Amino acid sequence: MITGFWMNMVRYRMILNAMIITFLQVRNLGRTIVVLKEMLKLMNGLMTERKPLKMVKANGRYFWEVNSPGFPCKALSNNVRGEVNRIIPTTGKGKYNRFRVVLIGITKKCPMQCEHCYEWDTLNREEVLSLEDLHSIVGKFQRIGVGQIQFGGGEPLSRFNDLISVLESAEKTADFWITTSGFMLTEEKTILLKQAGLTGVSVSLDHYIAEKHNQFRGHKEAFNWAEKAIANCQKAGLLVSVSLCATNEFVSGKNLYAYAETVKKTGVGFIQILEPRRAGKYREANVHLTEENIKILEEFTLNMNFNKAFKQYPIIIYHGLYQRKIGCFGAGNRYLYVDTDGDIHACPFCRGKSGNALSDNIEECIGKIRTAGGCHLYHESIA
Repeated sequence: MITGFWMNMVRYRMILNAMIITFLQVRNLGRTIVVLKEMLKLMNGLMTERKPLKMVKANGRYFWEVNSPGFPCKALSNNVRGEVNRIIPTTGKGKYNRFRVVLIGITKKCPMQCEHCYEWDTLNREEVLSLEDLHSIVGKFQRIGVGQIQFGGGEPLSRFNDLISVLESAEKTADFWITTSGFMLTEEKTILLKQAGLTGVSVSLDHYIAEKHNQFRGHKEAFNWAEKAIANCQKAGLLVSVSLCATNEFVSGKNLYAYAETVKKTGVGFIQILEPRRAGKYREANVHLTEENIKILEEFTLNMNFNKAFKQYPIIIYHGLYQRKIGCFGAGNRYLYVDTDGDIHACPFCRGKSGNALSDNIEECIGKIRTAGGCHLYHESIA
C-alpha cells in the first residue's frame, strides 16, 4: 500500500500520461482539455468526488482498483485511448474499442455448493468449451483490444492445466485474473500461474468467521482453502483481492469492520463487495439489500477509502455504490460476461443471450447487448 506524497506523485504521472495519450490521439490542445475534463469527471464519480488516499503497488505497477490494468502498462494506455474515443470518436472499431473487460466462465465444475451461485443450473454438468474453444474466445477479445480478461466458472482451478495453456499462449497486452474459491491453490500452482502470465487472483471470502464462510460456501474446507490461497498467491507475487457477497444477514458495522480487520492482517490490498442478486440459486429468493443496509455499505466504503485513520487498510471496491452514482458498466458498456457455453450476456446476473463468442462476431454482439441497455436496477449506462 502506498499513500501520501508517493501516491500523489504516481497520480500526477498517470494524469500526465493520459494527457500525452489524448493529445497524440486528437492532435488538438483544445480537444485534449475537453477530453481530460470528461475523463476526470468520470474518475471523480468513481472516487465519489474525493481524492484517492491510497494505491496498491505490485510488480512495479500501481493499482487503484482491480478492474483496470495497473499503471504503467500498454493495456492501461489502450483503455485511455478507448475512453478518448468515447468522447471524441477518432479510431472507430478495432484496437481501441471502448469495451474493456470480459469475464469468461471456463468450466462448469466446482466442489462448492455456494448459497449465491449464479451458475447453479449448469453446475457440474458436462463441459461444453474445449481447450481450443478457450484459446479462440480469448484471441477474439484480445483482437478488439480488451485490456483485462477474468476467468471464472464454476471453479476455474478445476481446469488448471487448460488455464495455464491459455495464459501462456495469450498475447501479453492485457491483464489476466482468476476468480476462485481458492480450491487447492497450492504454492506450486501459484508460481506456475504467475510464470504463465497471470496478474491477479480474486479469492471469495464471505465471512471472517471460518464456520460461517464454510456454511455459505457449502464446504467444510472452504475457509481453509481461501486462507491458504491468499498466502500462496502473495508468496508468488500475484496481486490479490478478496470478494465478499454482502447479504442482508451479514451487513452491519460490526461485521464489516471486523471483516476489514481480518483482511488487513493478510496483507491483501483490495476488498470487492458484491450485492446478492436474483440469479442462479438465488433466482426465486428475496435477496436484494435493504435501503438501510445499502446505506451502511456506502458509509463503510467511504470511511475505509477516504478516512486517513484507515489508510493502511484494503481499498474497498463496492460496485453497487458506483453503479447507483454513474450507471452500469456492464451490458457491453465496458464489461460483459461469457458463460460456460460460450454465450454472451450483460453480466453474470443479468442474463439474455446476445450471441455466442465462438460462432458470432464479437463486435456485433457487443453492439446488440449495448442496444438492449444496462442493468435494470440502476440508471442508464454511460454512453
